[in-house]
Amino acid sequence: MTKNWCKVCDEPLRPGEGAFVATCTVCGARQALPLPIDDEYLVQMGAVRRMRQSGDFDGARQLASELMERNPKDAALYWQRTLIHYQAVYRREQKNHAYSLECLCEDSMPVWEYEDCRKALELASPAQRGIYEEDARLLERARRAVCGEIYTPDETVSPLNSGFLCLEDGEWDAAQERFDCALRENPRDALAYFGKMMAELHVRREGELAFLGERLPETAHYEDVLQFGDDALRNRVKRYWEDGVLAHAAVDCEKAKTVDDWKHIRKMLQQIAGNAQARERIVLCERKIREIMVHDGMVVIGCREAVNLGLTTETLGVRMVNAHYYYDFDMPAKKTAEWKQKGGSVRILPIVVVLALLGLVCILLYIVFGSDADEFEPAEYNRTTEQAVTTAGTEEAFGGAFVSETEGSDGHTDDADAPRLCAVGERIFALYEDGSVKMLSGAQAQATETTAVSGASFAGNVSPYASSYSSWGNISDLYSEPAGEMLFGVTAEGLVVYDIFSASEMKYEERYKTVSSWLNVKELDWADDGDAAACLFALTKDGRIYASDAETEAAVTAQINPYLEQGQHVVSMTSEPDVLHVLLENGKYLAIPY
Repeated sequence: MTKNWCKVCDEPLRPGEGAFVATCTVCGARQALPLPIDDEYLVQMGAVRRMRQSGDFDGARQLASELMERNPKDAALYWQRTLIHYQAVYRREQKNHAYSLECLCEDSMPVWEYEDCRKALELASPAQRGIYEEDARLLERARRAVCGEIYTPDETVSPLNSGFLCLEDGEWDAAQERFDCALRENPRDALAYFGKMMAELHVRREGELAFLGERLPETAHYEDVLQFGDDALRNRVKRYWEDGVLAHAAVDCEKAKTVDDWKHIRKMLQQIAGNAQARERIVLCERKIREIMVHDGMVVIGCREAVNLGLTTETLGVRMVNAHYYYDFDMPAKKTAEWKQKGGSVRILPIVVVLALLGLVCILLYIVFGSDADEFEPAEYNRTTEQAVTTAGTEEAFGGAFVSETEGSDGHTDDADAPRLCAVGERIFALYEDGSVKMLSGAQAQATETTAVSGASFAGNVSPYASSYSSWGNISDLYSEPAGEMLFGVTAEGLVVYDIFSASEMKYEERYKTVSSWLNVKELDWADDGDAAACLFALTKDGRIYASDAETEAAVTAQINPYLEQGQHVVSMTSEPDVLHVLLENGKYLAIPY
């Protein structure tokens, strides 16, 4: 069920989960989304917009007042009240996906000074704020035209918005100056402190904080953002901090070799122990620490665990065998939870412990009566130790750069959890279970990791920014562009990211820039005819089709729309030059020329 509609053309929007903004695929209008407290609220917000667009300003004002009691912190609601006050209506332009605002009320108060407009800008996220700023400029232009005044665009650029524009251009000092100006007007402006924090970290856009989150508490205005920000802003900052710590820990894990290295990673993750991913990775760190300790003989030589097991009077070899048992029974809570989900019972643990103790008694009896304990061969307990380490080491550390293997009962490798491989030219990439992407092509991989790579990442429908596969996360599938110079990924949320491995003048970013408006994507496919300009198609989870070429998408959409209007959806597609093959959910096959 569609819950959001375009503010200009009233076409349905399908934003990604948790998105703050969206782009209309029909008219191209960028718009901020209301807070989705529930489906009924979104439907009523749509009713407010429709009544205002149709000229029923009294009805829209009454319904908006009722909604204000339910959600007094929604920036979109305050913006709708601003439009209602000025009796403003969006009008679609016929060129360049542009739109304008028509003001039907002659009001002497500038838009920027109207209370609801200021409140909308205060509650908006940085991405939403830019959209409201632009619409406010259009509304102020229309208001002045009605009042017969001359419009000067520079008068409407607020210090806060110009500060974020300076961040976009990488002008860090200028951004700091503009945010300071905003704080002189309002010393409690959390977004101004947020912008100063971004400028200190040299971050152009908010989404990039996910890669630098561990440094957030070190910035000068981190506490100010938490003190003056609302719950939504504080939650975003917390999420960026946790993402940054996880990313930093993943990088350190690839280099960790000693017990101290793993303890350092564990200590780092314990800062965010409330995060589910962090808890799982803390368990992995603890198991890795025990693995190294067993390997080095540290567990069985005078440690507390060995004393508690009553091993202090045994020979070194017997202690190693018992240390193996101790290690194997130190199972993480995650395994216990899996047993519960599969219908198992935790009550089996006492039985297993009893069996293990019986086995231990048998071993001791064998040693006492069947052989001389003092003649325990070093080769035997070394082999036991190696077995313990091998068994424990099958859980590869998160973010690892190599593929771990486990053997089944038949001796064959179990590849159920093996990463998916994707070839891009001479490069080989691996997609791991945690959604991370690594290059597995030896020297090239090392060179690529240390060299700046041009590319773009589109997430949350914001503008593109420099990115590389090493920063990707939550990826569900990988694809190789036909020319072998680009790696594409589709996230679990249905967004598309890509990285470029070419110094040629192919203008890849210009060609694939339209993917910034693709949402809910399920799979990608190229019409590969050997030409570097092959068209990229995307099939969404709700059965619609995108294309990287606007004319091609229009031609394909025009032929599929009649079936979509009948309630049919595309379930599968494959492309070849000039023809797109489509299978509908009712089993009907279409060959669509384009």
